[in-house]
Amino acid sequence: IGSIIGSICIYITNAGILTSMHVACIIFYPTMEVIVSFFRRVFINKKSPFLPDELHLHIMLFKLLQKKIKNNYLLNNLNSLLSLILIFVFLIINSLMIVLKNELNFELLFFILCLFYMIVYLKIYRSYTANISKQ
Repeated sequence: IGSIIGSICIYITNAGILTSMHVACIIFYPTMEVIVSFFRRVFINKKSPFLPDELHLHIMLFKLLQKKIKNNYLLNNLNSLLSLILIFVFLIINSLMIVLKNELNFELLFFILCLFYMIVYLKIYRSYTANISKQ
């Protein structure tokens, strides 16, 4: 899937439909998940980067919200709902970055996006690990 998305992104950039910075913003979330997971597994947990774990942003959100939601219908559809919410949030952020590209430096906006992701991830990671240690 990553190869297909990468190929499409190269085509879109070469065709002049979007700039390389726009493409970087679009593929930002999955790329950050891979990078953060790699560094967390190798340098923090001292494990193989190829072993699965439950410390991805969407999984931690799912586990945290799973304990708080009492509605069975919502609970059964929570994983799909979280995926849609995360896509929607990053779609809004990407749209803002495209709209504001003439107002602000694009590299600065991309840096702010990276910083935003890291703050959200660390906050959820701390909540998740605190909940695990209570059990």
